[in-house]
Amino acid sequence: MQVSAAELVCGERLRLPGEFFAPAPRADVDQSTFVTQLRQYMARLRPPPVARHGQRSSFMFEDLKTCTHVWLRDDTVRPSLHPPYNGPYKVVRRTEKNCTILVGPREVVVRVDRLKPAYIDAETAPALVTKEPPVPANKVDQPQPKLITTRSGRTVKFKTPIDV
Repeated sequence: MQVSAAELVCGERLRLPGEFFAPAPRADVDQSTFVTQLRQYMARLRPPPVARHGQRSSFMFEDLKTCTHVWLRDDTVRPSLHPPYNGPYKVVRRTEKNCTILVGPREVVVRVDRLKPAYIDAETAPALVTKEPPVPANKVDQPQPKLITTRSGRTVKFKTPIDV
């Protein structure tokens, strides 16, 4: 048959690596037209659009613009099964990015991305008493550490032993 095993399996003659890239037929191209076409092509190139990974869009409830009471998100580390929001608190004033709410007896300015509208029945809204956010158990009624000033003028705080 005068064919190799590779020709029997593949159906055609094997090529050497140098034969993969056959030289293309060259037409005589004028260098001035080539340079002109190259400049036009390069002028049309544009960089790809930039991805803006650093800008995070925050979600804001539409009802935050008109609600009378809001829930305040607590961003501290909490134990398991602890609710993420405190409140509801009465809204005193609002701007585009901040909202002033009444937390206990004082007014607190909070960013709107930490707020969530509270849907309250109109009859119970006046009777709603706003309370302060819960205080962690380890900070309640603990004696304050004794402050001592050294000769160099630095203030030293000594820990008080906790009675068991």
